[in-house]
Amino acid sequence: MITPEVFQYWANKIKTRSQERINDSDENRIRLTTNPRIYPWFEFIVDSRDTEAIDSIIYMIKENLNSIPEEFRSEFQQVLLDALDRMKNRKNTGYFY
Repeated sequence: MITPEVFQYWANKIKTRSQERINDSDENRIRLTTNPRIYPWFEFIVDSRDTEAIDSIIYMIKENLNSIPEEFRSEFQQVLLDALDRMKNRKNTGYFY
C-alpha cells in the first residue's frame, strides 16, 4: 500500500528537482501545495507565463514517471498533460495548477 508520505515524497522530489533546474532555491517560481486529507492531491503553482518553470516541471515528471508508484502515477500524468496543453495553447494569464 502506498502511504500519503510516499506520495508526498514524490511530489516534493518533482518540485525540488524542477526548482534546481531553474535555480529557484527561494521558491519564487515553483511552489507545491498538498492536502493530506485529500490524498493523493497536489498542485504545482507556477505563473503560466513562466515557460522555463513549466518546462522544468514537464521534464522532471517525464524523467521520473516510470519510477513513480503506479498507484498515483496517473495524478502526475494529468499534471503533465495539463502543462503540455497550457504550453501548446499559450494561456498566458494567471497561474498553472
